[in-house]
Amino acid sequence: MERPKTPELDKILKCCDKSQVIGEFLEWLESKDEPINLCYFDDCKKEFYPIIQSYDAILEEYFGIDGKKAEQERRDLLEFIRNQHNK
Repeated sequence: MERPKTPELDKILKCCDKSQVIGEFLEWLESKDEPINLCYFDDCKKEFYPIIQSYDAILEEYFGIDGKKAEQERRDLLEFIRNQHNK
C-alpha cells in the first residue's frame, strides 16, 4: 500500500508557526477582563454582529485549508501506519 497523499496536512505544516501565533492572539483578545470579540458590520442595518465561526475555521479559511479534507487525510494516514505495523 502506497503512503496516502496529504496536501491539506502539508499546508498545515507550512503555516503552523504563523497559525499558532495568530490563534494565541485571538485567544488573548477573548481572555481579557473586557474581552474583545471579532464582529462584522452590516452596512444596511448599521449594526455589528459577532462572528460565530470558530478560531480554527477562521484560520483554515485564512490559510486556504479544507478542514474536512485535512481530517480525512489524518484518518487515511493513521490507517496507513496501522497497516504498516500489522504486516
